[in-house]
Amino acid sequence: MRVRSLVVLAAAVWGVLTASSAEAQPLTAQVDSLELQVSDARLIYLATISNIHPDPSRSGWGKLVFQVDESIKGPFQASRQLPAMYLAESLLKSHAEGTSVLVIDGGKGQSQVAIPIGEKQPVEVLTADLQVIRSPAELITTVREIAQDSVGIVRRQAFRVVVPEDVVADTQWAKYYRTGGHVRLNLPVDSQLEQLAQWWVTGNARQRADGAAALRYFKTDENIQRVRSLLNDPSESIQVRTIDGQQQEERVRFVQEAAKKTLRYWEL
Repeated sequence: MRVRSLVVLAAAVWGVLTASSAEAQPLTAQVDSLELQVSDARLIYLATISNIHPDPSRSGWGKLVFQVDESIKGPFQASRQLPAMYLAESLLKSHAEGTSVLVIDGGKGQSQVAIPIGEKQPVEVLTADLQVIRSPAELITTVREIAQDSVGIVRRQAFRVVVPEDVVADTQWAKYYRTGGHVRLNLPVDSQLEQLAQWWVTGNARQRADGAAALRYFKTDENIQRVRSLLNDPSESIQVRTIDGQQQEERVRFVQEAAKKTLRYWEL
């Protein structure tokens, strides 16, 4: 089984995006992985955009009307709509050229994504193994696999990790790191996460801390030993804390702290 995760889909607004607008402040983005989006989605389908109705109250936004070609998840319906969708240039181009769009619809109040997948449409997708998918065909294949593997799953608990800067150095998300910020990825709590966490605890300091934190969901004798092996980890970071109204720098052994939190969660 091949399982991949998405950080951000090119030319689509989805997940939760947060950014500081203050000058020289770090910018951050938070998005859901593809597994989380697909397993939580109410509907997934391939379609063409038959019409666009701009929203007069929100510049750059509007309602998309789709002619559905294939349903990947959920019942087939010949015509569907997505309200309040950000009208990215690529979506307008897809409408003009009549090229296909992949729609992942989480339902009211949830993430709704429309991704142009024409042959000449660029796609950037980050997987759980931190590789960038640039092929629309590979993206569709991956979505099909995840949809099949997640039949019957309604909502999954999520675990958040920071994507390393070098992974997105040549992508549209590099801008967050240039400001001193980062991209956060929400992964589903499942067997794939456990495998990743077991690998992370043998990686660099940031990965070891993430691995210790993620393993809290998978209490086994082997994982207990993995977490305990980090209790003497010497890795440190400097954190700024406000004490009595004054900011003070403090050295924190963050890998040890992550391991201790997981052990406390397990009541060990």
